[in-house]
Amino acid sequence: ALFHQTFTDFQLNTFTGISFVVTSVPEVVSQGAELDFFYRTPIDGLTISGGAAYTFAEYTKNLGSAAQPNTFLGRNPNLYFLPGSQLTSAPVWTFGSAINYERSVFNDAGLLKTYLDFRRSSEYLTGSNVDPRKLQSPIVLVNARIALSTRDERWTAEFWGRNLTDKRYAQSHSTRHFKVTGHN
Repeated sequence: ALFHQTFTDFQLNTFTGISFVVTSVPEVVSQGAELDFFYRTPIDGLTISGGAAYTFAEYTKNLGSAAQPNTFLGRNPNLYFLPGSQLTSAPVWTFGSAINYERSVFNDAGLLKTYLDFRRSSEYLTGSNVDPRKLQSPIVLVNARIALSTRDERWTAEFWGRNLTDKRYAQSHSTRHFKVTGHN
């Protein structure tokens, strides 16, 4: 699938070092392509699925000028770096895959379900001020789940784990503007 979306009055939450400021960016664009698949294997109850997405999401270049007070940049001169830059938390590439297995147990009275998935994303910005120190390197996350339920699924007991490789990654960064030092 191909997609193109234009958002108007996009809410941008920026940390100033003292507080958060919400600003409406006049326009952002997100466009790209996505491909998904689903495969029911010859093994009864085993399925494999996955997908890939290419997303080009950016703050548009027509945000005005800091010298023009009636434009976005005129009202927000500290955000001069936004036009043409990548949106926060918007990796260009994302890949994912999952293996799901389901089978009857207890003389067909219940179901055993197992699920394993992974997700890989390319680098992305974790702060709205486009600071290169806030760039998250590419990551791979692995999750798993095992569940036991009644056939009618009126009850289910699940054991699940997320980020099984304990990969440390940033969802957001903030910049410290004050430094406190002291001596004993």
